Amino acid sequence: MAIGAVLSVAIYLAALAILAPLAATPAIGKALAMLGGILGSVASGAICARIFPPKRIVSEAAQTGTEWQREVLDQLEQEGPIGRVAELPPAVVQEMREVGLYDLFKTYEDRHSAKKEVE
Repeated sequence: MAIGAVLSVAIYLAALAILAPLAATPAIGKALAMLGGILGSVASGAICARIFPPKRIVSEAAQTGTEWQREVLDQLEQEGPIGRVAELPPAVVQEMREVGLYDLFKTYEDRHSAKKEVE
């Protein structure tokens, strides 16, 4: 915060001293100086991002076929029939493939239908 405050105020004061006398009216000079202060805040954000890199790396990778996913599908099946993936519209199938859920539901459906045949 200190870096941001110092940099934005310094640029604001410098712009006020340099640009205000050149502007057509004092109001325009102050507005340009404020714009300079905002740019100083953005610059301080970039500087702080370089000086203080993130300590954690966040990755989004969902594992398919894990036990908790099967438990959720079992719970859904207990609440009522889930339906068949073959009955889904092509747009929904494409969306499920993009997020990695199609294979999970298809595998569950195949396993569930195999269990019913055995019984």
